[in-house]
Amino acid sequence: MVSRESEPLLGGGQDQPPPYTYTARDHHRRYPRVSDVLRDESRSRSRSSGRNECYSVVKLAIIAITIVTCLTVSLPFISPRDSSDGYGNGTCTAPISRCPPCPAPSPCPTCPICPICPTCPTCPICPKCRQCPKPPPPPPRHPLGLTFNDAPWPGSTYAITAGNTSNAITFYGGDSIKLSYYHPGQASQRWTCRTLDGWLGFTIEPGDSAVYLGFTPWPYRPTLRAISTEHKFNEMFVVMKRAENGFTVFMRDGDKLRPLGVDGGGTLARVEVTDMWWGFTKV
Repeated sequence: MVSRESEPLLGGGQDQPPPYTYTARDHHRRYPRVSDVLRDESRSRSRSSGRNECYSVVKLAIIAITIVTCLTVSLPFISPRDSSDGYGNGTCTAPISRCPPCPAPSPCPTCPICPICPTCPTCPICPKCRQCPKPPPPPPRHPLGLTFNDAPWPGSTYAITAGNTSNAITFYGGDSIKLSYYHPGQASQRWTCRTLDGWLGFTIEPGDSAVYLGFTPWPYRPTLRAISTEHKFNEMFVVMKRAENGFTVFMRDGDKLRPLGVDGGGTLARVEVTDMWWGFTKV
């Protein structure tokens, strides 16, 4: 008779594992607690939110880079708007490096565009207003260098000419004052301006002392002379600028002023009325 301990075991004689025991951990895995569920959902949401924020930042950076790139590429092709009306009126669109600054616009009563139209007479590139009246051309330069429009100022020396001619007041000595052809640098045609109590005077230096240009006193004819070495009544002048070229020269006659001109005998003198004017050129 064989005993039970000597009988071979089923399954090749190996020991069988102990039966599985159901624990509390298994219970929690199958039936999780509410707090664990909420915690897991919170962690999942935080991970998802972090990823979304990163994606948003990356998108904004890409959009900003795209905008900056487009502006950088397109700005060189943007040209300033030309407000010209087709007749040369408008703003200056010439290159700044070639175009000098435009002067301020001068309103013109016959041109409605003048308030916005800069006139540039010195710039060959800027447009010019065709409706504006052009300023009168400057007088042609005199071959002897006479300008006729230098206002007399004390201390300066001038050549005094009759109108726009080349005949200048010339000192021949004493009572001899005549008009003769102007020679630049000639001492007898250089008159220095002086002042006394607001009155102008003109001296010439024929010798060691200067003598004043004046006129012969009454009862003689008031013809020009240069004898006095002092600035007296007969040697006082008033010089008035004309609207055109030159000046009108006045001399004292009591409490009145009379113009300087040529009398009936063709002599330089203080006269009652004359259309003659005088040119002053600083020398």
